[in-house]
Amino acid sequence: MSEWLVWSAVAAVCSVGCGFFTARQRGRLRKIQAIRSVTIEELHGLQQEVAKEIGAGAYGESVKLQADLVCEQPLIAPFSGEGCIAYQNAIVEVFEELVTSTDSEGKTTRSWQQRERSISSEERRCNFSLKQGILSIAVDPDGADIDLVEIINRMEPGQFSPLGASAGIEGAPGVALQLASTLINSKAARGQEQSFRLIGYRSQESIFPASGSVFIVAEASDSGGSLRLRQPITSGLFLIRNKGEEGVLMGLRNSINLWTIGWVSFVVIALILMICAVLGLG
Repeated sequence: MSEWLVWSAVAAVCSVGCGFFTARQRGRLRKIQAIRSVTIEELHGLQQEVAKEIGAGAYGESVKLQADLVCEQPLIAPFSGEGCIAYQNAIVEVFEELVTSTDSEGKTTRSWQQRERSISSEERRCNFSLKQGILSIAVDPDGADIDLVEIINRMEPGQFSPLGASAGIEGAPGVALQLASTLINSKAARGQEQSFRLIGYRSQESIFPASGSVFIVAEASDSGGSLRLRQPITSGLFLIRNKGEEGVLMGLRNSINLWTIGWVSFVVIALILMICAVLGLG
């Protein structure tokens, strides 16, 4: 009976988690729909009006707009060499560890289990502009929920990462790769039993391209001396997406449907398990 109750409690916790994410996505959907859609021309006009009436640096408003991305000095993603306004990469060491376990009868078994650990990771962003016709507005992407696209995810066997070496990764990551391989193989060199077996390194990289049409939800403000889009000072959405508003809203609706299905399913499972516990089944 207690086992049924435990699993019922687990299902209930999962249902609460699904309910939380359902509510969160619904809130985000409502916020995006409620924010005013503007053009860059409108933003410049509003900023000038506020500056005349109140003074420079007083304009601030949550807005959403679609425009072309322009970046004169894009970042170069280290692994792929692609130009971008943001990238995130990582090198993960994949190895097997010899694990000893004992069952309830006292029988000891040993088996190799796959493990992973991060060797290095890096994330960078750079400022860029949005352009509509001849008008543009600067964007400070720090703090944005940005939609990165994965372009590299591959496993490379061996003691060193050829991708990391060819990409020019220097300093701590390169040293870490050498130390990791040396430590894993040192026992074998001394004739001792190995508890680790190196499989290889997984290289991953995601970017946001430095061109194309972009949909942004942000705060338009001239508090820094010039008009720009940035993270809201207090609270609010700051999204950068490489799809249109309808695509963003559709993605949120699909996410809400999935989380709702999960919430209802776990509620039903929790109730069934609770009934089984009350009836003393199993």
